[in-house]
Amino acid sequence: MGRMLCRYLVEAAALECGVPVEEITGRNRRAKSVYPRRLIYFATPEVGISLNEMARYLGRDHSTLSKTISLKRMTDTERRQIEAIKLTAQMLACEYQRRLKDALSMGVAA
Repeated sequence: MGRMLCRYLVEAAALECGVPVEEITGRNRRAKSVYPRRLIYFATPEVGISLNEMARYLGRDHSTLSKTISLKRMTDTERRQIEAIKLTAQMLACEYQRRLKDALSMGVAA
């Protein structure tokens, strides 16, 4: 379930920041890619994902995440965006579970 949580968090950040998921998971350092990653780094421990797990998902070293979190202070705007990302990730997870349940029930009835 951990990889799925990582996926939902990244998808939620992409929606919140208006960038494609590939932009966030890619290797570039453009501001439009770095900012959503930073929000993800801050949100990661708050949703119960280890920094190591998110780092692996993003193809980065966990020290990158740790350093970002320890060196940067969150602004109020970032805090609001992180809360929105967490809520969106929860909604994505619920939607996935609903679709899975529907698919399973259709398979059982068939």
